[in-house]
Amino acid sequence: MTSTDTSDWTVGVRPERPEDVGAVERVRDEVLRTLAGLRGGEAHPAPAGEPGVTAADLSLVGTIGPVVVGALRAGTTVDGSGATICTISFIGVEPAARGVGVGRALLTSACDWARGQGASAVDSSALPGDRSTKNFFEAHGMVARLIVVRSSLA
Repeated sequence: MTSTDTSDWTVGVRPERPEDVGAVERVRDEVLRTLAGLRGGEAHPAPAGEPGVTAADLSLVGTIGPVVVGALRAGTTVDGSGATICTISFIGVEPAARGVGVGRALLTSACDWARGQGASAVDSSALPGDRSTKNFFEAHGMVARLIVVRSSLA
């Protein structure tokens, strides 16, 4: 069996490249599979982007060494007050790679990019049953500002 020395591997963030498509799809599929089992998961939009946001504005991957283990999509819009807002439409890290700073590095890079775009705030979303995502965002200074409720009429 061949082993790989991973002692100098570090967490990184870089723009997504065409050759990353398979890895990004793997991350996305794992995240969506997890979300599907949570309260509200059936209504969660696929991470193609929010209305009015160009999903391709920012496409990043999070890495550990050379391995893609996370992804982020974000874009900007102008709200009703005229403020530029960055909306993160997708952020995800493979379960086996969580807890080592990949998500934090992705979020930090997105915030840096948003400031460069003139954004005054960053928005994202978490399902009501997704406590780990909510805790992640709150640990990074984000707070809930809107709760969307629904009742089936069928």
